[in-house]
Amino acid sequence: MSNLFVTILKDLEGIDSIKKLAYKIIMKKLSLTFLLFFFEIAFIYSQSSHDVFNKAKEFYENGNNKECINLLVTIQSQIGANPKIYSLYIYAYLGENDYINAKIAMNTFKKLIGNKSSENISAVLSLEKEIDAAIDKLEKEHKQNIENKRMQEADNAISQTYNTAERKEVIAQQKANKKQVELLQTELEAFQAVVNSGSEDKASDFYYKYPNSFYKDSVYTIWQLNFLNTASNLTNESALNKLNAYKTQFSSPKFYNNAKELYDKKWNDCLNYYSDNLAFNKKERNKLVGNTFAKSMLLGGLYFGIGYAVGYFTSDSGSNNPLIFGSLMGGLGVVLVVSDKHKKISRKNSEVRESKKQVKYYKVAPSY
Repeated sequence: MSNLFVTILKDLEGIDSIKKLAYKIIMKKLSLTFLLFFFEIAFIYSQSSHDVFNKAKEFYENGNNKECINLLVTIQSQIGANPKIYSLYIYAYLGENDYINAKIAMNTFKKLIGNKSSENISAVLSLEKEIDAAIDKLEKEHKQNIENKRMQEADNAISQTYNTAERKEVIAQQKANKKQVELLQTELEAFQAVVNSGSEDKASDFYYKYPNSFYKDSVYTIWQLNFLNTASNLTNESALNKLNAYKTQFSSPKFYNNAKELYDKKWNDCLNYYSDNLAFNKKERNKLVGNTFAKSMLLGGLYFGIGYAVGYFTSDSGSNNPLIFGSLMGGLGVVLVVSDKHKKISRKNSEVRESKKQVKYYKVAPSY
């Protein structure tokens, strides 16, 4: 068509009015060319192909992708392949979720544009990532469907081959065995927890939860060892009470001698504790009594002096009043000190008596 316009211009050269008319025709054709080839690539369309292409574009814009594709096939058979047709192919196939044909159209489009580039070309090329991702997903789904189909066919074959009463019984037994294995595994994990924890509670929980367990005797032994270990970490009466419970808590005490030996040791520890406590309380009491006596003497002497002075200056010469006043005031000073310390001394005496009582009790040989 462009060659036709050049020929017309040459034939009409020199005629100004006709030149102007030719110029208008050329500009009109160029505008139409720009609209048709928005990728800035020049191609030749007949008027009928152009109309069909616009109709195909209209179909696409209205969501009629299949009709659009059919018209594009018609146009391509008339004028051959070009980027504009294949760009619309791509959009129409994507609209139909036909990613395989969209990929084929994209590859053809890339070959047709070669090294050319524009904003419109970049927009079309940007669709390739979406197409590739969709195809990758389809491939994975296809592989999974094939795998599922194979598994189903295998299950059907097995079912048809082994779906007998004997086979069902075997399967039921296998399920029962699997359940038994799971229970044994749980039991083993619980036993390992008992071994690793050193806890009385875990051992006792296992012992009563699994009364028929293969590990029952071992757990019973571990439980008693943990019990005695707990007792060994206690002191004084707490340890003795714990050890006394050992004989009643376990119907078959495996470590009776160990428990008795530990009991004797804890008993002796109690004797030593209360002996030390008695010596300490005595020392504290004597110290308190000595301090009280010293303070009473000091304060009594001070008050005696004050009383004597008062009696001396208020009585006639030769009177006994100074001694009387002095004695009264001195006695008052002693009373003040003793009354202040009386409660402390009484409490300390009570502690001494209690310590003596405990020492006397634990001096008797223990009986376990």
